Amino acid sequence: MRRIICFLFLIVLMVGCSKDEVTPEVDTSGAILFTASRPSSYITRSMIENVEALQLAGFGVFAYYTGASDWSTAGASTIPNFMYNQQVTWDINHWTYSPVKYWPNNNNPADGSGATGSQDKNYLSFFAYAPYDDNISYITGFSANNATGAPTVDYTWGAENDLLYAVQTDRYKYDSNDANDNGRVGDVVSFMFRHALVKVQFKVRRSNNSQNVTLNSLGISFNTTGTFNLGTALWSSLSGSGSYVFDAGLFPINVTGEPETAYVVGSTIMLIPGSLTTYDVTYTVGGSDFSHTGALFESGLIPAANHQYNVIFTIDGDAIKVDIQRFTEQW
Repeated sequence: MRRIICFLFLIVLMVGCSKDEVTPEVDTSGAILFTASRPSSYITRSMIENVEALQLAGFGVFAYYTGASDWSTAGASTIPNFMYNQQVTWDINHWTYSPVKYWPNNNNPADGSGATGSQDKNYLSFFAYAPYDDNISYITGFSANNATGAPTVDYTWGAENDLLYAVQTDRYKYDSNDANDNGRVGDVVSFMFRHALVKVQFKVRRSNNSQNVTLNSLGISFNTTGTFNLGTALWSSLSGSGSYVFDAGLFPINVTGEPETAYVVGSTIMLIPGSLTTYDVTYTVGGSDFSHTGALFESGLIPAANHQYNVIFTIDGDAIKVDIQRFTEQW
């Protein structure tokens, strides 16, 4: 069952004085309101699996001021000049951070009372990640505060090392009272956090019901480090080598039933999308032992961040076939 966990929080923005920040004119009456949610279709081993965990973890925000140009036009040449890895924490019943900031003023807005103007907009674009990197060993770095384009996060894999992200580009406050102003955005910026990783469940079945099949072990090898782009949701610079061996207490698994019956092997695991992932299985068929090592996600399939997959091993004597099922739901 899909659980949608929503929460409302208020962040008041005011321009700071860091050398990396811009100082546009601000609307001192216009506090920025944020809403945020994180879909959770399934219970996972993620450390951020509910709103309470997110409140404990907090999150970081990068924000870019691009003036009258939108993100698609100016983003590639703009640095995070409004916020850089700003920590946001939960305080009793709302989200807070310091120093606070405000919306930039609009240049020459029109309004419903008869005023006319160019209706120029001053754009802010926001990129968020969770958990905040304070004392989080697996978040190892970020793009520099003078680097242009969307921010990146350096990450190291671990069984509980979750990474979430959210994006809102081209936000602005436009003070028109005109009911026909379809371009109005107003005060609210809504974050929906998603997973930067993929979730994988492993299963096993036999090709026909005339074989006695026993799965004896399963291990997975993969890349352990990478850089995640908060704007494009793409991974790069994958490296490192790690492995995950399923608990020996799960085995042996006697595979019975019809060929369409697949047995779940252990809990789901999280992997970096695009990782060079291989499997190593041992099993017994009719008293004979076999082992196989091979690549997952072959034929150009690159798992997408924030999606879940079933990897199904079909055993047929000394041969094994790997099938990949991608869920349409994001997790």
